[in-house]
Order: sequence, then C-alpha cells, then structure tokens
Amino acid sequence: MRNARWIVLLVAPASAGAALVTPQLGGGSPGTTSAMKHADVFFQAGSLVVQIDESVVTPRLRPLLEGDEFDPAAPYSMLNGKGYNAQYGWNAGGFINLPSGSAIWVETLASSPGLEVYQAPIDAHGFAPILGTAQSSTRWKWSGRMSHNYYAVTDFTTQRHWASYRVYLGDDTTGVPLITYGAAEVTFDFALPGDFDDSGNVDPLDYDLWSQSYGATGPDRSADGNGDGVVDAADYTLWRDHLSAVAVSVPEPATTLLVGVLLVGSAVRTLVGRKVRPLTLKTPSGF
Repeated sequence: MRNARWIVLLVAPASAGAALVTPQLGGGSPGTTSAMKHADVFFQAGSLVVQIDESVVTPRLRPLLEGDEFDPAAPYSMLNGKGYNAQYGWNAGGFINLPSGSAIWVETLASSPGLEVYQAPIDAHGFAPILGTAQSSTRWKWSGRMSHNYYAVTDFTTQRHWASYRVYLGDDTTGVPLITYGAAEVTFDFALPGDFDDSGNVDPLDYDLWSQSYGATGPDRSADGNGDGVVDAADYTLWRDHLSAVAVSVPEPATTLLVGVLLVGSAVRTLVGRKVRPLTLKTPSGF
C-alpha cells in the first residue's frame, strides 16, 4: 500500500525463567508480612495535625528475591532492582471539613539522597513519580483517601533513608499555601541497615539475632539485611559496617558459618574518642 507507515512497538521481555510478581505493602517478594503504618491527618481549630502510628515498627526497604521480577511492561516496573516499601499511609484521622476551594497538600522539605516516591496505585496516575522524584513537583495533593505511596531506593543497604514533609492547607488547584491556617511537619523514617531487631540502633543485640537465625531462608527474615532471602555472612558484614558508635569488639563468625564465603579483615573495633573497656560479644555455642 502506497505511503503506508508501520509503527513497531518494542517491549523488553522479562528475564528468562523470572517469576513475575506484584508490589507488596512491606516491600520485597510475596510472603513478606507487614503492618500499615498510618500518618493520621486531622484538621483541628484551623490547623493541620499529623500523628504517626508508633505502634508499628519502622518500615524496611526490601528488594525482590533472586528469581523474582516486576513485569517490565507494568507501571511499577521502575521498582525493579531497588529496595521498596509502601507501609506508610496517609489517612484521615476523622471527618475533615475543609474550607471551600482548598485541599490538603504534602510538600517535601528534605529527604535522603536517592529516595524515590511514587503515587499510590488507588489514585489517578498510579505509580507516577511524585514529591520531587524525576523532576516532579515537590508538592502533592492528597486525595483524602487512604493512600500508600511507594518508596524506593537503589542503595537501601548503605544508609538510613527518610523524608520530611510539610502538610498544609492550600489552594485546591495551584497548591499555593493558605497562610491563615496552621501547617504540620512529619518525617517518614526507614530502618537503618543492620538494625535487625528494629530497635532504632545497630548494636550487639542485632548480632545476636543474626547468629541465632544464621542459615534461615525465606522472604521475611529480620536478620536478612540485604533482602536476598537467606541470613548469611553478607548480612553479618552489613551489620558490622553499620555498627553504632559504641566501643565494642566485633566477633568474626566461626569458620563453620562461612564455608565458601570470604570475609575481608579481622575483628572490627570502634573506639569513641577515648580509651574504654571493650564489650566482648560471644559467638553462640555450636557455631
């Protein structure tokens, strides 16, 4: 046919043998258990108030297990190769009656380098970048419904990740703040790498948890710091590298734990500005 034009659509195939999965609330592969961590929003006496449910432990950014993959053609494919989590949820703390022409907006004040945020899938433009991700606006209009946005980052094992927000009343269309109403500030924290027991610190108790669960497998293991589905020497190294600044002698795991694994260096000791008596950690019997 004369002047006919052909359009070829190229879609990257999934990796050979990969199991295609969908995003989980707590991150990682299917099987990871997690509780929703609500940021309840209230509008009281002309001001916004945000209260985070502190009864739920700090969310952990988890990657997919080896062999699992998100469909490259799916709207959430940008989560591939990253640790991710969607436990934090914006939630109305009660009935909210806003002034005419206004809406509740969330604005990014600061965040850890590399942390990405994507729109909750229940809202319009689900999984679209928001809150400054990929040059998007740092302002996001909350729909008023429970919204679990997805957080993702590539370097989830190297540092603590977090994001701080201002929650304010703004023009329904432009997002310009209505300065006659009070705003709130809130920070979403993610677990520190190596903090296996969710205490907020990396310390000898995390080593104990690691040593007790060494060799355990599955998608929901607390001491599986790098999220590869097995508690092993790599998780010990992650704990050691993030050990809190206290004076401790760090034990190297027994040789029987490290068959086929090379850990570089000898015991690590962190000294804090002065000579202190080190705390010696014992390798559990049988290791």
